[in-house]
Amino acid sequence: LGHGKGYFSHAPTRIAALGSIDRKVVSIAAGANMCAAVVESSQCPIQYRYLLDQCQDAANGLGLGTCDVIMRVPGFNKKPFFGHRIILESRCRFLRGYLRAAEQDGEHTEVVDSSRSILSVVINTKHATVTTLAALLVYVYTEKLEVPPHKLRELMSFASETYMERLEALCAASIQLENSSRLGMVLKEPVVVPAARFDLDMRQAVNEGRHADVCFVSRLPQPPGARKEATSTAMDATDIDASGAGISALSADPPSPPTTVLMAHKCVLAKIPFFKALLSDTWREGQRADGFEAGEGAATTESSPVAEVDITGFTKDGVRIEIFSMLLDFIYTGSESVIPESPNDITELVVAAERVGV
Repeated sequence: LGHGKGYFSHAPTRIAALGSIDRKVVSIAAGANMCAAVVESSQCPIQYRYLLDQCQDAANGLGLGTCDVIMRVPGFNKKPFFGHRIILESRCRFLRGYLRAAEQDGEHTEVVDSSRSILSVVINTKHATVTTLAALLVYVYTEKLEVPPHKLRELMSFASETYMERLEALCAASIQLENSSRLGMVLKEPVVVPAARFDLDMRQAVNEGRHADVCFVSRLPQPPGARKEATSTAMDATDIDASGAGISALSADPPSPPTTVLMAHKCVLAKIPFFKALLSDTWREGQRADGFEAGEGAATTESSPVAEVDITGFTKDGVRIEIFSMLLDFIYTGSESVIPESPNDITELVVAAERVGV
């Protein structure tokens, strides 16, 4: 049953649709003429494929967009790979350390479009090639394995070098599945592929001051029950702490009322049409916030300013900052875990989501 042919088969037949390395069959039901299977997917609920397209446009000389790093492999200086540091550093700890070390060195910058200087590095590992780096970036942005079959072993080695355990397991499972299909063998101990952790990785980027180029500002006092991740601060000109994470104050004159600031990143927000339009150069919100101090590593060049978005209207409508922070969490991670238990909180979240079209 399920082999897709119109006649009876006397031999067991692999059902190709259920042979994916990132899906697990959890239940099967069979009748006289058909069968059904329930599968559990380990894929992430969200991906940033649109940013990969932007990276490709940058490589083709069609504009940087929100890209802020250039990567190459040894011997291929004319084959640059563009990326977004907040995505790369959240998803891959190897790249996080590699890029931050290059930034601290201070000698790894490249001028692009004769006006913008961005970080430029060479990924110098044993198995770093044009093919493996391209496949790694696809995985980082989408959690998907996309590489020619004959390059699986090389990519598996590169994934091991860059501490991408799940990508390494996907490669091993693909090699095992390909070998068993070619030899007609049944897998006795298939490779276990860990669950996708895209949402967990990207949660690190929520309200992260490093590389931030958007600040959401509310100038209304928060109710006493507001949580600490969105706290009101005094109006002294204060920088984000040394780690680059958390809430910063916005200098203003006069220094009242209190101001709450949430940090965000254009490259992530751009997938929402509302924010993409709002943060374009044609709107006031797309301009640099006067007096705003961004965190370490934030994009602060003239071509990529820190944009101030006033969300006081949300708070006036009864949407608390902590609820708006949940909305940002969902935009970054796509995880349903952000949905609160309280009916009143859910109502606030729905109101905020409808206003921005999420």
